[in-house]
Amino acid sequence: MFVHEVFEAQVRETPDSVALTFEGHSLTYRELNNRANQLARQLRSLGVGPEVPVGICMERSPELVAAILGVLKAGGACIPLDPTFPQERLSFALENAQPEVILAQERLLGLLPGHRAKKVCLDTDWSSIAEQSDEPIETTLTDENLAFLIYTSGSTGQPKAVMLPHRKRDSRPSHDQEVYQMTREDRHILKSSISFTLLIREVFWPLLTGAQLIITPPGTEQDTAYLVNFIATHRITLISLTPSILKALLEEPGLRNCDSLRHVICFGEPLAHELQMRFFSRVSAELSVYYGATEAPSATFRKCKPEDPPHLVDLGKPRPGTKVYLLDNHLQPVPIGACGELYIAGRLARGYLKQPDLTAERFAPNPFSDEPGARLYKTGDLGRYLPDGNIEFLGRLDNQVKIRGFRIELGEIEAALSQHPAVQETVVLAREEVEKIECEVLMAYGEGGNQKSEMQNPKSEARCLVAYVVPNQEPVPTATELRSFLKSKLPNYMAPSAFVFLNALPLTPNGKVDRRALPVPDQSRPELEMAFVPPRDPLEFQLTKIWEEVLGIKPVGVRDNFFDLGGHSLLAVHLFAKIEKLLGKKLPLATLLQAPTVERLAAILSQQDWLAPWSSLVAIQPGGSKPPFFGVHAHEGNILFYRDLVRRLGPEQPFYGLQAQGLNGKQAPYSRVEEMAAHYVKEMRAVQAKGPYFLGGYCFGGVVAFEMGRQLYAQGEKVALVALFDAYAPGSVRLSSNPVSFRDRLRYFVKRVRLHLHNLSLLGPKEQIDYIKGRIKRITYWLYTSMGLPFPHARREMLNAMSQASRSYRPQLYQGRGTLFRGGRPLGGYDHDPQLGWGKLAAGGVEIHRISTHDGTLFLEPHVRLLAEELAACLTHGSASEQLASDAANHGRSISQ
Repeated sequence: MFVHEVFEAQVRETPDSVALTFEGHSLTYRELNNRANQLARQLRSLGVGPEVPVGICMERSPELVAAILGVLKAGGACIPLDPTFPQERLSFALENAQPEVILAQERLLGLLPGHRAKKVCLDTDWSSIAEQSDEPIETTLTDENLAFLIYTSGSTGQPKAVMLPHRKRDSRPSHDQEVYQMTREDRHILKSSISFTLLIREVFWPLLTGAQLIITPPGTEQDTAYLVNFIATHRITLISLTPSILKALLEEPGLRNCDSLRHVICFGEPLAHELQMRFFSRVSAELSVYYGATEAPSATFRKCKPEDPPHLVDLGKPRPGTKVYLLDNHLQPVPIGACGELYIAGRLARGYLKQPDLTAERFAPNPFSDEPGARLYKTGDLGRYLPDGNIEFLGRLDNQVKIRGFRIELGEIEAALSQHPAVQETVVLAREEVEKIECEVLMAYGEGGNQKSEMQNPKSEARCLVAYVVPNQEPVPTATELRSFLKSKLPNYMAPSAFVFLNALPLTPNGKVDRRALPVPDQSRPELEMAFVPPRDPLEFQLTKIWEEVLGIKPVGVRDNFFDLGGHSLLAVHLFAKIEKLLGKKLPLATLLQAPTVERLAAILSQQDWLAPWSSLVAIQPGGSKPPFFGVHAHEGNILFYRDLVRRLGPEQPFYGLQAQGLNGKQAPYSRVEEMAAHYVKEMRAVQAKGPYFLGGYCFGGVVAFEMGRQLYAQGEKVALVALFDAYAPGSVRLSSNPVSFRDRLRYFVKRVRLHLHNLSLLGPKEQIDYIKGRIKRITYWLYTSMGLPFPHARREMLNAMSQASRSYRPQLYQGRGTLFRGGRPLGGYDHDPQLGWGKLAAGGVEIHRISTHDGTLFLEPHVRLLAEELAACLTHGSASEQLASDAANHGRSISQ
């Protein structure tokens, strides 16, 4: 049976069991299957059948799972289009694959370049799809019909598309099921991005065995603190990870609460022995490793044990139905213990789309098989067979590397970097000589990551990409400039961590680049050596040490920008907490927007009156030629989250933030919305005395911005824009017409109580006290972090004031117009009108702009780019409208005179 047929068989066996859960909502196997059947029929009506590619541009959600199943049921081929990838990469995939249909979520359509494919939005078009029959659809497929088209890094500078066929499965229990014995009580997590081959396995592994698939929200796949909390909260039993993420996960203190885990599976890259031992010292679960490639998934398997010998990267043994050969340059087997290149035979990809030469190079005829058409896949990996039949991994043969589970062709980075006008030549390496580097290697892929490596065996995952650049002009381009250039062309995980500028690349006697002679980035940040300024006094020295600890990079110069080094709002909280602990000086987070370098921060702290008079108004970007925009804080009071939006709006757009009074711990926070609004209007008018005004706020800040607009209008001022970012009008939230029943709530409560009583029964008196304390801490942590408050004790007074202000506010009618930017699903368990309640409060109406798909991501990439585009258009339109009104008024006055 094909994979979707195995799923249908499981549906017949457990139709009413929960198939997947996402953000508190669940679908049974029957419900998921019915949706997939309806979508399959819709796709069939659009011409989808065998060998017809279908693009899927979606974030993790139930719709994504239904989309994959629906395409397979229709007989088509799925093309994952990661919404976080640059448009250039998405454009290439669309042009290369020429899909007939693209399945997407509506707000992600703006990420896709123009294309002739038919667009189907599963979130907004589902009413028409639901008119289709939910009966199974018959499809004539062969083993070689295309099922997936996965784009991976290519050595020529362009991604290559791996063609994975449908392939029937054996009716007997799979090898995985024999090993893990999954049941309907098991809960497997779906946390990979759509671009990662692991997602396919995460989707189908539980759904083919009757287990439950628990989906994490988008943007959380590398947030290990969130992941640990998610595992504990949802009682996850099995999880698949790359070794890089596993390494970070093991550092999380909350891992001790993940007692539901019974098996962890590693994919994507070799598992170092040191990491394996660290796992067994912290987790009471089983650990196994799979090795393979997109072209030959899961070729080998190994179940790890605490007693495994050290200094060995063991890939395990070939899985049933797969053979692994270790061959020399003449495709002859090497003896046991000798080094050879790994070739895989068995269930292989068809090859590479529209690249017959590369297909012939990587998929060779199998000389060891009598089966017609049998092939071998050339992995490019080196290894050797051990006497017990296991395979030891020895490294890469070619110019392809794996970083944090992602397979990367270094040539693709070189080709992209060579397009910069200031770059004459470039070579990119994955440095493995980490034992030579005294400083910790920066593993920050763009703005999203801040994972730091430790000194460890070169065979482990502690590697970073280093770009060696020969510039062709003066001044030499900066690392920030080159990294920003690459962001528009490559995914973040392919961005080099370091740049070394050379006068010329070293060459071998035969004229080739001598990669062995390229210098190791030793004890310095080579990309900043042109502008690196070390600390010059004790205060700057103390601050740089704090920055190095928080950011995970050494050394930090006093003129390095916190955000350019990978800093973000959560790290800013951590940074300022350490500054307060060391120096005894409490700074508001907004200080970092005006002083993002050690030099400027030290200048503020070294002033005799280091704390300037409090001002809610913060000039995030005071320059520019356009009318200023004023952004109000959210419920937690700070405005750091606006930074990416300001950057996307560009330097010509002035932007001022309004932070909550009381963040400095000196003044009492306001507890009434009317008082906040009046105070912010006063501070705003110190910068802009007369209208028209452009203002807005996020969440609770939208309510304050609304009241500011109302007060300004009452004062006779013009208000051109009141932007409401994911803001609900006061009193608009009401219970759904189908709330969760009391019986279900009681059943869930009893189940949780029994679980905790069972846990307590297994512990001694002291451990029971520790367990209860841990549960109390966890509940407290959840209550505050769910409201965006990572340090509850420092924020308690602010939280109480904001909550009181929200509850007591009774809005009056605003005569102007509201502009609502919606970036998420409605809160679970509630019904909302499209205007989120503002229609009854804004006499001028409400204009709605839909941006994102999930709550909490509006100000994060990639959605913040779309938000900036929509907001910029509104600002331009508002300015033009006010100018026309002013011209008309002036014209009228001139006529009357």
